[in-house]
Amino acid sequence: MVALAVVAGLYTVTGGLAAVMVTDAIQAVLLLGGSIIMTVAAVNRAGGWHVMVAAQPQGYMSLIRPVSDPIMPWPGLLGVFILGLFFFATNQFIAQRMLSAGSVREGQWGALFAGALKLPSLFIMVVPGLAARLLYPDLTRPDLVYPTLMFELLPPGLLGLVLAGFLAALMSALDSTLNAAATLVTMDWVQRMWPDLSSARLKLVFFGRLLVLRTLTTELGFSFETRTRKHNERNRA
Repeated sequence: MVALAVVAGLYTVTGGLAAVMVTDAIQAVLLLGGSIIMTVAAVNRAGGWHVMVAAQPQGYMSLIRPVSDPIMPWPGLLGVFILGLFFFATNQFIAQRMLSAGSVREGQWGALFAGALKLPSLFIMVVPGLAARLLYPDLTRPDLVYPTLMFELLPPGLLGLVLAGFLAALMSALDSTLNAAATLVTMDWVQRMWPDLSSARLKLVFFGRLLVLRTLTTELGFSFETRTRKHNERNRA
């Protein structure tokens, strides 16, 4: 994971938003392709779609849950809609990409295309879990469902592709965080505190690159500290 963070940090520092967007486009293809392969393999091993659906508890396939549901009562879907609207309309990861478009029209088409790419995620994230209920009923840790499906169902070549997709997702989230954090601090704080830097564009870009490195080292430091603390807690237990 440290190596992935370093690689993502390096191409973010050297290439900026352009490098982040190009790599994210490649990583999106890997992630979607690997997830679709995983979904098809899981459903086939479970006996097919109809067998898998018939084996689920009553009402398990419905998104509209009763008000008494302890996890997601149907009024909660309104909150999900508001949160989704907030995320896709104001999130720096997405807004920054829209603002970098060559024209307003291109930005609009990009937003629509990004929304379309979110539609399959409901199926490729949920369906493998439904299949796992049939294939591994004794699996007690939900976080091991996807890794178990990957290593049990996929041949080596496809396993590598799916793993590449998940590693790509991690790198995509990291490079977007680094670039967005550097942009917010540079444009909203540094540029206002030292307006003379705006005329010296290279200095402003250099400051943004320093912020990317600073953010990366801070994240790595927190990661090492958390791992060390958990290791010590396990030893004491």
